[in-house]
Amino acid sequence: MTLRGRQDFSVDIEADRAQGPHGRIVVIDGLAMLMRDVSHEQGHEIDALDGPVLTSQLIVTLLDQAFPAGPTSVRTRHRVRVEQKTRAIRIATSSASGRFEAPWRLTGTVQRRDGRIEYDLRFLARTPDGPHSFGARGFWVKESNTSAVEEHMSLDGWTVHWLGPMTMTSAQGTTVDSAARPAPDLWKDVAALRTWMSQEPARRASLRVPVDASNPGEPESISYEAFRIDKSGAQESLGAAVREYRPGIDVLAEETQHQATSKSLTIGHGLSLSTDVYRQQELSGFGLVLVNDDLPCFSWEWFNRESSDVFRKLLGGGKVKVSVIESTGSRELAGIEFLDDITLRCEDRSNGTTYEARVKKGSIFRLRP
Repeated sequence: MTLRGRQDFSVDIEADRAQGPHGRIVVIDGLAMLMRDVSHEQGHEIDALDGPVLTSQLIVTLLDQAFPAGPTSVRTRHRVRVEQKTRAIRIATSSASGRFEAPWRLTGTVQRRDGRIEYDLRFLARTPDGPHSFGARGFWVKESNTSAVEEHMSLDGWTVHWLGPMTMTSAQGTTVDSAARPAPDLWKDVAALRTWMSQEPARRASLRVPVDASNPGEPESISYEAFRIDKSGAQESLGAAVREYRPGIDVLAEETQHQATSKSLTIGHGLSLSTDVYRQQELSGFGLVLVNDDLPCFSWEWFNRESSDVFRKLLGGGKVKVSVIESTGSRELAGIEFLDDITLRCEDRSNGTTYEARVKKGSIFRLRP
């Protein structure tokens, strides 16, 4: 795996057997996955990326255990023998994870040659599924001048998938998982793809219409404080405000490709709240995101049902109470009342800046009049 920018990286996949997976994966801005000549199961494209990324994480973790003083401590050729009796190893991406329980053992050789660290390792551990043996041979190198992804690289012969949270609806309700969704469009090259992604906020905004312009509904309000946090963790308050609105004219709706209606409300400071509304037999969970109106940012906050109409935020905690509209054989999310102060986040992956909206207890996000 080669890092080619803050949110760009490539993975070259090889196998010892001719029938094994081979080819290349390139991730652009952390949002788009390009694949060429990569063996994968249709509908499970994310697995082709998760495998090598998790393997890379494991190898770096094992090298760190063998050489805790860092790469500079690898000077010539070293025999490796590490036995860990208490500390487990956990590796994870947004869509997959693995855990290796202690005790585990690492053996092999590591040497520095031609400016890089070459390794030949054997790892033996326990997993929840039983004993696991893993062998790895390759090299690690830190380069100051790693080439960026070529902007004029043709996308002929590549498939493009969007990375991120995907919702899946069934008779049992709606669930969320990180996945790779095929992109229906074609682009000439990487530069054209980046341009298309940068224009996504404006493109989506042009498709939104008021939920019910003829029926403004009763006034509601959302109290919040907004923050901008840079990649070093330095926090800047953008200000506190109360967004007063009428759901029929201020909440905007957009039909999506996933049999859902995206409903959003601009709250100020260039931020909006948004959720996807499905018609389903049972509402077991829902996503609520913070949107930067001017930048393509990543956000996903999931709420699971705790009781009949109370849902708890999966990460970070906090509860909301929902109202639903019932029709023949289905239910639809109609409103979200914040029972606690709840923080919603979105990340600009191009520069590591995070935006936060800390929504105050008592606020109501009414999705229809």
